[in-house]
Amino acid sequence: MERQISFVVPTLIWTGGAEIAMGRLARELVKNDYRVRILSFGRSSKSNPWWSQFRDLDSIVEESPDFNSWIANLNFLRLKLTRDKGQIIHSWLYRANLLSSLVKPKTMPLVWSIRHSLDDLSNESIKTKLGLWGSKVLSRRVDYILFNSQRSLKQHEGFGIKSKKDLFIPNGFELKNPSTKRESGSSSFTIGHLGRFHPVKAQMEFIEALGDLRQHDFQVLMGGRNITPSNGELMKLIQEAGLVNRITLVGELQDPTEFFSSLDLFCLNSHSEGFPNVVGEAMALGLPCVVTDVGDAAYLVGDSDLVVPPRDTASLARAIEKMILMPAAQRLELGQKARKRIEEEFSIERMVEAHRDLYEKLLG
Repeated sequence: MERQISFVVPTLIWTGGAEIAMGRLARELVKNDYRVRILSFGRSSKSNPWWSQFRDLDSIVEESPDFNSWIANLNFLRLKLTRDKGQIIHSWLYRANLLSSLVKPKTMPLVWSIRHSLDDLSNESIKTKLGLWGSKVLSRRVDYILFNSQRSLKQHEGFGIKSKKDLFIPNGFELKNPSTKRESGSSSFTIGHLGRFHPVKAQMEFIEALGDLRQHDFQVLMGGRNITPSNGELMKLIQEAGLVNRITLVGELQDPTEFFSSLDLFCLNSHSEGFPNVVGEAMALGLPCVVTDVGDAAYLVGDSDLVVPPRDTASLARAIEKMILMPAAQRLELGQKARKRIEEEFSIERMVEAHRDLYEKLLG
């Protein structure tokens, strides 16, 4: 029997860890003779530059004509999922999970992917809270729920979201050639931060921590959706911290490889994360990372000296200062250790193998 997988995602217009992981997995499955298609609720991927890394998958993408209409999306999914028999539905993120559960044929296996942690539930949006409650009601219909974060799995089970079988499959990362910048010690010390402009990504606390370190020589690169000079709120934070000549805003990135290769240190100081792709991407390039203890960030870096409590600006500043003052050779050693951890524990090959084992079990 032909092995068929239908991935269901809310949209392909935004850059995110789920979409990137799904694209990488789809590509590898196609190479291994799976028939894969990606069903999206509209808003064409072709309008988003980041999807260019997956242009080879364009032929398997099918998009609903109306992103905002739940009825239109339900009808779109019902038509697509009942047309073929003997396949697996693998949905990604709350919205796609819920709609897939409502229309799936009874005999068709359903796998959910949940890639969100509940570290800061009180500050979640109304949409996310509705997604959680809907997931609690419908999760018993699901054959497997895949979590890319161990902490997220425990949090969701505590919330009452539990399928017939829950599994932890961490993200996988491609190893690329590390930058020579850190080996040569060239240019000034450069710190990076990457994430959409949102309170949960804590750009305000990051900038505040850097403001306390102005006596040191460093530069900063910040990227992500709405991380641009046209963001008046962000520019005000930078001005108040006295860092106008230190921070460069580069916006949303199609491929962060060049961004990471320009850094000596990457920081993730979010209030909430699942399994942060940006940290894994940085580590895969041999970059040391300072992270807050949210989601599986601490588990990913595997070094408690690089982990600070969330919402603790003073601890974040101390950790960054420690890295600034550290001899370059010692920082290089930390980066090499980070890259080796990705190679041994979080390779893309391991991620794909775990998914293939699950699909083969469901296909029987």
